[in-house]
Amino acid sequence: ALWLGSSIVELAAAKSILMVGSSQRQEQPLLASRIRQAVKKGTQLNVLHIADDELFTALNAKLIVSPAALVNGLAQVLKAAVAVKGADTALDLAAANVSAEAQAIADSLCATDNAAIILGNVAQHHPAFAELLALAQELSRVTGARFGITAEAANSVGADIAGANPARGPMGAAVTAGLSAAAMLAAPRKAYFLLNTEVEADTYNGQQAVAAMKQAATVIALTAYKGAGLLDYADVLLPIAPFAETAGSFVNMEGKLQSFNGVVRPQGEARPAWKVLRVLGNMLGLEGFEFNAAEEVRAELLAKGDIAAKLGNAVQGVAANVAAAAAGLVRAGEVPLYHADAICRRADSLQQTAAAATPVVSLNPADAARLGLNDGDNAVVSQGEASVTLQVRADKALAEGVVRVAAAHPATQQLGGMFDPIQIKRG
Repeated sequence: ALWLGSSIVELAAAKSILMVGSSQRQEQPLLASRIRQAVKKGTQLNVLHIADDELFTALNAKLIVSPAALVNGLAQVLKAAVAVKGADTALDLAAANVSAEAQAIADSLCATDNAAIILGNVAQHHPAFAELLALAQELSRVTGARFGITAEAANSVGADIAGANPARGPMGAAVTAGLSAAAMLAAPRKAYFLLNTEVEADTYNGQQAVAAMKQAATVIALTAYKGAGLLDYADVLLPIAPFAETAGSFVNMEGKLQSFNGVVRPQGEARPAWKVLRVLGNMLGLEGFEFNAAEEVRAELLAKGDIAAKLGNAVQGVAANVAAAAAGLVRAGEVPLYHADAICRRADSLQQTAAAATPVVSLNPADAARLGLNDGDNAVVSQGEASVTLQVRADKALAEGVVRVAAAHPATQQLGGMFDPIQIKRG
């Protein structure tokens, strides 16, 4: 299971940190605060990202690139580190031309035996995440730095350990390889079974996901909410309790098991998801659905081995394409802080905050001028068959060619891939 690669305390004690593809203050506010405190004590913070966000802390070096150039940017750092260390690498880095910024990042990582490389949510949502992970692993080997990922959600590590992965079974047990969510949507299925998922907001390409649901013969959803999207494309909604109404366990990004009990009884006829799955499994005569309590489910997983032994960020057989990015506008479609899950999306108090405001379309001033757009103008933003009208914001923090349009928000859910090409014209 992919994890942070160390404890938060150990990460904060690093002398040099490289954050790759992470909007730190939005994704991990508490961790960002710990890193700011570490910088005050001498840690060198380096950033490779798609935007020069204000981090309210000193940076040693930063390399700001288009999402399409994120792999090339990390390859530049690796190539520079290989030269500094006089090391060899099996990866083909010929297409990576080392910039001054990449050299400064590599120098920082190579200057200490206590460094860390962390991949954030932007890196994880990126179509080339496997390549970024492979490059981070090789950079870790060359420099001696630890490497890991920040958790996308509270139980991302736990889900991986439990077997919610097409390539691995529970606790890493070998299984017949299945399809990733992307593959299931790219080649639509006849039936979909959704668990706590509203595909218009919870997938890389909401437009593609909704189309896949609508062409299916049947869509069955286990959900705590009767959302408009689900009512549009699902045939059956089975009511389940949200996490606070059931017992369960999370495994956080440090790899620590955290168990809890439900604080209130489920409403009406809703039941914890594991109980609904247990009954469905029994009705279908499947093995492994004999549990009577959440504690039994947890015990079954823990009986298969120590959690710490199942944590690891190693990747094999991935050859990164480090070529420079082609010209053209590319979307940077991060998920806003309070649109990350069904509960946050329905919290009235959270939806009144600035972080939940209607998205704008942000782009570099040079791109805005080229397109004849000014701050405050309306622009039509298009991906695939969908178009939305958003207000323009010129933002010098973005590299040229980057168009920042938030994902998951109701105003932008109908658009396409989070880091795919995008078109803009005056509204």
